[in-house]
Amino acid sequence: PPPTPPCAHLVDIALVLDASGSTKDYFEGTNGLKDIAKQLVSQYFLGESAARFSVVSFAGEATIRVPWSIDAAAIDAGIDGMSANGDTSISSGFEAAKTLFTTNYVDRSGASKIVLFLTDGEHQEEFAAPNKTPLQTAVDAAGSVKALGVTVFAWGFKDSKLTTLQQLASDPSKALYSKELTDLFAPLAGLQAAICNESPPSPPPPSPPAPSP
Repeated sequence: PPPTPPCAHLVDIALVLDASGSTKDYFEGTNGLKDIAKQLVSQYFLGESAARFSVVSFAGEATIRVPWSIDAAAIDAGIDGMSANGDTSISSGFEAAKTLFTTNYVDRSGASKIVLFLTDGEHQEEFAAPNKTPLQTAVDAAGSVKALGVTVFAWGFKDSKLTTLQQLASDPSKALYSKELTDLFAPLAGLQAAICNESPPSPPPPSPPAPSP
């Protein structure tokens, strides 16, 4: 196929992928969770003046699988290296994403900052923060990422809930739920358009022209 044209501006995309034990049956093979992640990466033109990716997997805790990279083979290898096991701490995934956009981030002026979050379930009770519900724990962790100027797309399947995804996402239109993971492949093209159209941080407005004499 012809090379993918780059977005009109720089994009930094962190994939935050559920690798809890409940995803095991959906993880491998064609139309699996790894496949959807790799297909998404393949839709972008990678480069220092184009798109960069990073990859986080989360279960009871999160792992940064790929720091910021423009190497498609390294990104795919990081995705392939994931294994499904353990419980579900959504907040840990967003905390790792926050690290990617702060401690581990070399800012590229004018780049849009994006998280694509993908889960099959809900934040579990055992990972609730003190005096918070599991939902509020997850929503607050997502909020700390959004506060950095990151646009969050939240996608879910199986036992996740659209109402939760809508609170995790930057706005409800950026949340998507389908009972079947395979139904999330078709929207990938629309996601690419949405990401490429997501406005980068605005430059300061120009000074108004001086009034005519």
